[in-house]
Amino acid sequence: MPDGRLGHSLIKICGITRAADVEMCLGAGATALGVVLAPSARRVTPELAAALVAQVGDRALSVAVYRDVEPEQIVALTALVQPRAVQLHDPPPAALVDELRGAGLVIVRAISASDATIDDLDEEPFDAILLDGAHPGSGEAHGFGAATSRPWHRPLIAAGGLTSSSVREVAAASWVWGVDVSSGVEASPGVKDAARVHAFVDAARAGLAERS
Repeated sequence: MPDGRLGHSLIKICGITRAADVEMCLGAGATALGVVLAPSARRVTPELAAALVAQVGDRALSVAVYRDVEPEQIVALTALVQPRAVQLHDPPPAALVDELRGAGLVIVRAISASDATIDDLDEEPFDAILLDGAHPGSGEAHGFGAATSRPWHRPLIAAGGLTSSSVREVAAASWVWGVDVSSGVEASPGVKDAARVHAFVDAARAGLAERS
């Protein structure tokens, strides 16, 4: 079950690139905001990421997202940006996990829901598992597969292609602890649309409240 650092559930808006969107997403009720420090149309500089994370403060869970980034770079970037959580899309070496955990960070392991190695993650020292599509950040919808039919010791976050039209049904599933969105609430890559964000958060809240 999630510990006190994670809360009872999570509604994460990822790919934040602007200070105005921090305030808008928090005002809409998002409980986590992600900054991307990886190859992506939503990638921000470490300096901007640090400023956005500082702006979030303790009002929500700030998450630094890494993919195709070397472990030593992850350590250095995390020290600069100072997020409360990291989201790792690549299998991390044990030494990196130990260092991040020693720094008191929440560790979210992101993986494709269709990855054959997914069952192994439940034995790893991660705080949550994010089930994504095959191409993170693409906005492509996908099924969540057999992984959702087995019991897990780690909380699961649904991600990949979610929108305000689809998130309520997904969030209401018994296996879902949290939901994550990026392109589904955007006017353009990295620029969030207020109406879409509010609609997504409202629908996600409704679905999470209906969980069986």
